[in-house]
Amino acid sequence: MPLKYEFNLLCHEVIAHNARVYANDTAVVCEGRRLTWHKVNEETNRFANALLELGLRHGDRVALLMSAGLESFIAFWGVVKGGFVAVPLNVLLDVDSLARLLGNSRARAVIADASTAATLDTIRDHLPTV
Repeated sequence: MPLKYEFNLLCHEVIAHNARVYANDTAVVCEGRRLTWHKVNEETNRFANALLELGLRHGDRVALLMSAGLESFIAFWGVVKGGFVAVPLNVLLDVDSLARLLGNSRARAVIADASTAATLDTIRDHLPTV
């Protein structure tokens, strides 16, 4: 079924567009926390810029080993806005599967959160490209 309207924005451009049009409207709610479109745009830009400052280049893969939440939402869209390729990973994977997936992903960086950092530390030596 074809779309009934035409929206000529790329996915990552929707955030900036909505930040201009709906700046103070709620964009996302998670665990009682709310972010406006302006704040989402600001935070995803900050995240993308941080990855660029680390030396990542357009098209580099960035693995995300993060629990679902606002931080993983910002990280995912920050990766996309920066021109990188997001590689979301399941935080419930066993260590061997995680090491294999990360090794095969050719990720140049891995973003972990407090709940997954210890797991990532156990396989760090098996990740030559990160």
